[in-house]
Amino acid sequence: MAVIQSYSTIQNMNPSWYAGLRRSSVQLYDQINYDYATLYRVQPNVRVCVDFLGRNIAQLRLHQFERKSENNRIRMSGDYGLTKLIGRPLPAKYKTTYFRFMLSMVSDLAIYFNSYHLKIRDQSGIPIGLLRVPPNYIYPEGGLVVKRYYMQVGTFQEYFDPDEVLHIRGYNPENPIFGLSPLETLRRVLAEEDSSGKYREELWQNSARMAGVIERPSDAPDWSNKARERFMSDFGDLYAGEGKGGKTAILEDGMHWVPTAFSSRDSEYLGSRKLTREECARSYHIPLPMVGILDHATFSNIAEQHKQLYQDSIGPWCAMIEQDIDLQLKPDFPVPGSIDEELIYSEFNILEKLQGRNLCQLQKKKLAIHIGSLAGKKSSINLRIY
Repeated sequence: MAVIQSYSTIQNMNPSWYAGLRRSSVQLYDQINYDYATLYRVQPNVRVCVDFLGRNIAQLRLHQFERKSENNRIRMSGDYGLTKLIGRPLPAKYKTTYFRFMLSMVSDLAIYFNSYHLKIRDQSGIPIGLLRVPPNYIYPEGGLVVKRYYMQVGTFQEYFDPDEVLHIRGYNPENPIFGLSPLETLRRVLAEEDSSGKYREELWQNSARMAGVIERPSDAPDWSNKARERFMSDFGDLYAGEGKGGKTAILEDGMHWVPTAFSSRDSEYLGSRKLTREECARSYHIPLPMVGILDHATFSNIAEQHKQLYQDSIGPWCAMIEQDIDLQLKPDFPVPGSIDEELIYSEFNILEKLQGRNLCQLQKKKLAIHIGSLAGKKSSINLRIY
């Protein structure tokens, strides 16, 4: 029997009680619920940010190290089980590379804030593979802690113990065992982008004709219903629809056209689309120049924001993955030799991405190059590079 505190009173709860809600879709203005995968597919700004995070983190190698002292460590060899598993997440016949494995993990986290991989074990119980499960196929059950995982793929249904699933999740104020997707926070912005996109699509489908009303003078002769229908039918056949854009309308009886639609400037199409990308980038803590917004970008501040990207933006994602890998996978592998398991840890090699910047900084320093034996003489030349 679970026990929780609610409104300052201790309550006895049924063991099947679930904490909070489990969300898997976002409702837009048309009152239709779009699942997170659909938003990734149809919202270009979401995909730009998700792909940016996934590709840049997947490019970093995840290594395992043994801590020797505060200032000394050694990298674990490829014989260590966890290192071997991360390097080849599935047997070779499944053709899953490290890059694809890490890309899917980070992308699932960016879209769902949950990532699931089943541990494929050999006969001795050692994991030999990590099989990705799309987050819409599996979900955790339990209260304040995960009791089991339920997976359904078509007609296949199965339950898994917590130690059989590598589950990396983000924060959720409503549910401690299930991450809350960042797309929930972007719901209003995505709804506006979706509605404006549908409006523009309908506008071009109708040959971008002007929307408005036709005013008829008050002193014009009376119109019969048949004449009114004939005029509207002829007008629509000539000027509305595909392949009829740009034609000049001819009005009768002194009629004149009064436009009623918003202009492109009034609608601020470009500004709204830019705002959507900015909000998506901010929700993922990505510097704006990294996703193509270069309004205030200069050579110097882009270099600084590139450095910030791997320290403040990607750094927390890497730390979350590193710690969950150590927590959920490291205990499954025997420690070689007399190494203390507590001294083994995982870490992304971020220096690989910052290596070019470090070289540039080195070249900007004053260098003294000694050249011996120039034209048969001893000479020394100081070369200054800025």
